[in-house]
Parts: sequence; structure tokens; C-alpha cells
Amino acid sequence: MHITEKPYKFLKEGFDVVDWEQVKSELEELEARNINSMDQLEHFIEHYNEFLDEICNKDTQNYVKLSLDTGNKDLNQNLSEYSEMIITRSKSYCFNIEKKIFESDYLSKLSERYDNYRKILERNIRCYNDTNLTLLEEEQSLCLKYRKAISNISILYEGEDETISQLQKILNEVSSEERKTIWKEIMSAWISNKERLDSIFSQILSIRNQIAKNAGYNDYAEYMSKIRNRFDYGIDELKILHNSVEEIVVPVLRKINENRKEQLNVKSLFPWDADISKGSNLLTPFRTSDELIDKTHKVLEKINPRFASTFNLMIESGNLDLDVRKGKTPGGFCFPIDRSGMCFICMNITGSPIEANILIHEAGHGIHSLSHSDEIIREYRMFDGPGELAEFPAKTMELLALEYYDEYYDNIADIKQAKKERFIDILVSLRRYVMIDSFEQWLYSNPEHTAQERATYVSSLEDRFNVGIDWTGLDEEKSAGWYKEQLMIIQPLYIISYAIAQLGALEVYRNYKQNKAKTIVAFDDSLRLGFSKPIGEIYEAAGAKIDFSKEYIRGIVDFIMEEIDSLE
Repeated sequence: MHITEKPYKFLKEGFDVVDWEQVKSELEELEARNINSMDQLEHFIEHYNEFLDEICNKDTQNYVKLSLDTGNKDLNQNLSEYSEMIITRSKSYCFNIEKKIFESDYLSKLSERYDNYRKILERNIRCYNDTNLTLLEEEQSLCLKYRKAISNISILYEGEDETISQLQKILNEVSSEERKTIWKEIMSAWISNKERLDSIFSQILSIRNQIAKNAGYNDYAEYMSKIRNRFDYGIDELKILHNSVEEIVVPVLRKINENRKEQLNVKSLFPWDADISKGSNLLTPFRTSDELIDKTHKVLEKINPRFASTFNLMIESGNLDLDVRKGKTPGGFCFPIDRSGMCFICMNITGSPIEANILIHEAGHGIHSLSHSDEIIREYRMFDGPGELAEFPAKTMELLALEYYDEYYDNIADIKQAKKERFIDILVSLRRYVMIDSFEQWLYSNPEHTAQERATYVSSLEDRFNVGIDWTGLDEEKSAGWYKEQLMIIQPLYIISYAIAQLGALEVYRNYKQNKAKTIVAFDDSLRLGFSKPIGEIYEAAGAKIDFSKEYIRGIVDFIMEEIDSLE
């Protein structure tokens, strides 16, 4: 990782975030300082946020390093020790400092720019409880244990140890019978680890339930709704979204799968045939990670040269690690690694077409982060705001890239196939997001459930959101799919953010097709807002809105189907 040193405005040069005595001294000075004017309060807020940046960025750097090498004992120890000795110890001081800001007579006199900050402070104070500090440490330790467990799962295939990510890619390249064999091997790997994974998650669940109770909430889902800064809507509104997707999206996917049965000339569509390429050709948008980076840069240049130059900063800084290897956290992610807003992108490239889309998504995060890197309030920045704020620009970037698939593919047939698959994948993902959120809402509102009841409920969700997949004779596999959803484990109740963001991104893309220049200006301007305004206003600034109704979802799905029809 390349770390950019940004000059301090308030902290002394040489401030050492791993030295508790220095950290404690800074906290005690902030805790004791008198605030006698609006100007002093604003400077105090800026000083406090600079301090938070410094200690939190070190934590993120430790986390990123461990994600690249989950079996490294030294990195595990570094993360655990820093979290325990610095982050956890700081929290009681931070609570007092934030309470001091919130109770200041001058806070209400500051400009409307601080309105969201007031809400965040109130939430922080409401959710804080001293007894939770140890529990939060235990929760993080168990999440790391889960990540390490799934990172080390490998499968023997043709005499070679392969990661699950590598085998997923092979599914697109083999016959139906071979797909069945490989898919069952993958699921067998999850099932053979389920006792261990269930045990870890049951411990996590118990801790999270206690955290919510200690903070005075009925259950963990209600608690996390506040932690996630969902000020404008809550669990009841999200259930409306679940129902809307069930009623509008699921029947459309069922019809698509009926057509796929005809294309494959099969009587039943089994899960190993559900996720393969939907077209006639095996798409190959890139062959190496360097080629993927180069093509992504060209796509971004066509969308907006500023986006390309921002992505280039990450490339030149060496802040991309894309190649797959054992011991590396599966999937892809992007995290800010210093106070400048510079980001690090981690992926596991296997050559799958979806990975071109993933890199555009992660690049979108990096571009978003650097677009408001001068924001002094930490909670206003992308990675500290609501998930719907972070994922909206990244999901939008994926869709804007559709117009420039000629950078990935040489012929019209492949471009059309890739676009069609992307739209179908969006519908599939919307279903997945609401299914996982439905599962999480149940998990945390029924915390005393058993592992078997958990499995039974997963199976019931597959039935509720059934899109024509035949699970006959596959009861165990049907209930085991959730083990791979590591984001659900390490970022609880976050996944629904992707659904909300996806809907907003589709609306921006619809605008883009009508007026590219105007849409890009609005979208680019919205990136600079961070979380300085309510989430609905940020979506509106970009040309979208937040609406969970069936009527709105139907309009979005109709647009998707029109796009698919135009590609036939």
C-alpha cells in the first residue's frame, strides 16, 4: 500500500497513533478544552475529526494488510492489539467529546451544514454503552475468525488445490454434467465446514444481541438501523422493499428462467445451471489483471476524464492488488487507507466477465472517496456515511460503463450479450439483496433460534423468492448458500444498501441515455457532497430518488426489460 502523508493542521508532527500515552494525552486535552464561541466549536470539531482520521486510518491499514494475507499471525496480532489498545480504549473518551459537542450551546447556531452531524452525534450518544466495548472487541475477533476460515477453503480439482473463486469461473467453461459435479464440490466444501461456521456465527449472534440490549434496543436489527444512519426510513420501509421485489422482480426472473430452460433444452433448471453465462458465447473481456486495469481506465476516460485521472492516482500509487491467491480474502473491496482519501482496491481476478464490472464498481468507490477528500467531518465521507451513500456512485459507475463495452469486446454480438447478462444479473442481485436482508431481519429478531432453524428459514426464503430453480434432492445445499455471504457476517444489515443504491443507479442511467452531459454534471456534483445532506437529497442531486413502492420498482423493471428487448 502507498500511504500519502497529509500535513496535520492540529496534531503535532510525529504524533504516533500506536503509542497509547500520546493518544490518551490528545483525548484528555480535547475532553478538557473550553469552547466559548462558534468559531472555537468549529475548530474543535475539525481537530477532533483529524484525530479520528489518524487512529481510524491505522486500523483500516491493518485490516487491509490482513485481508491480503489472512493466515499471517503477525498481521492478525497487529490488528487485534491495535484495536484493543487504541481503538477500544479511545471510545469512552470519544463518547465524552461527542457529548460535549452535542451539548454545546453553539452547535444549534452553526450553519445547516452541521444538521446531519447533529443527528449523527445524537445517534452515537444514544447507541453508546461502556459495557459493549469488550463485546465489540469479541465480535471483531470472531468476524476475523470467520473470514480466515472461509479464505482457507480450497477444493481438489484435477489434481490441483483450487479456491472457490477459481472454480466458480470454471463453471462457465464446462458441460452441464461437469458443472453439476463442480457445483456439488463447491457446496460440499461449504457443507463440510458448516458446523464450524455455524458455531462461529452463533457466538457472533449472541454477542450482537447483547450489544443491542445493552444499548437499550429491542433487537440488533433496530440497533443497526440507527448505526447505519438510516434517518429517513427503517425496518418497516425495508420490508416494503422486500415485498416489492418479491411481487415485481421475482416473476420476471421466473419468466427469464423459463426461456433459459428452452435454450438449454432441459425440463428443469438446477442451481448449477442458474448462474452460468446466459448467452451463446463465452465472454472474455480481459485476460490479465494489467489488461483489465488498462481497459477500465479507458472506459472511465470516456465517462468523464476526471474519473479516469482519479483512478490513475490509485494505479500509480500501487494501490491495486487484483490477482487471486490462497489465503487472500475472497471477493473484492475498496477501502480508504489515509487521510487524503486515497483508496486501496483488492480483488481476486480469475478471468470471469463479472470481474470487469467489479473493478468499475470498486473504482467508483475510490473516485467517490477522493471527490470529497477535503471534507473535515469524518462521518460525512463515503465510507463513514450510510451504505446507500457509498454504494450509489459505485453502482452508477457500473451502469455508465455499459455504454462503452466496446473497450472490452471486439464485436457487436459480444457487446449485446454482455449488456443483456448485466441487466439480468441486476435483477438476480435485487432478489439476492432482499433475500439476505429478510434473512438478517429474521436472525436478529429471533436471536434464540438454533442452527437447524436457521437452515430451515434459509430454505423457506428460497421458496418464497423462487425463480424456477429445481432444488429436488438438494435440501442440504439449499440451506447452505448463506455461508459464502461474508459481508453479511462482517457488515451486518448492510447488504440491503446495494438494493437501494442499485435502484437509484438505474434511474441515473436512464437519465444518462437521454442526456449524457447533463447527467454527468449532476452525478459528479453529487459525489462531492459526501453525507453533508440527507441521503434523499443526495440522490435527488444526482437525478434519482429513494422509493420502495411497487409502482416505482415496476417502472425500473420495465426500463430494464426494455433495454434487454433492445438487445435481442
